[in-house]
Amino acid sequence: MPRTSTGWRGSRKTVLDIYIGRRLRERRTELGMSQKELAAELGLSHQQVHKYEIATDRISASQLFHISKALDVTIPFFFQGWPRGSR
Repeated sequence: MPRTSTGWRGSRKTVLDIYIGRRLRERRTELGMSQKELAAELGLSHQQVHKYEIATDRISASQLFHISKALDVTIPFFFQGWPRGSR
């Protein structure tokens, strides 16, 4: 089972959740977009975007789809650089 930041699965954020959140933040800042601007485009609060970026909350598949559209990237963008075979 993959390790999380506080123990085993189900205990909070996984290393992959953290990685995806970092990729989201990298792209958002690359575009010069604030958390508030992204949140408005997604119909969320800026606090929710922040929680996604720091992996306090996991991003669902459907939300990742909407985020990818708002940031003008494909879904695989969020996984680029993730080591193959890693969990």
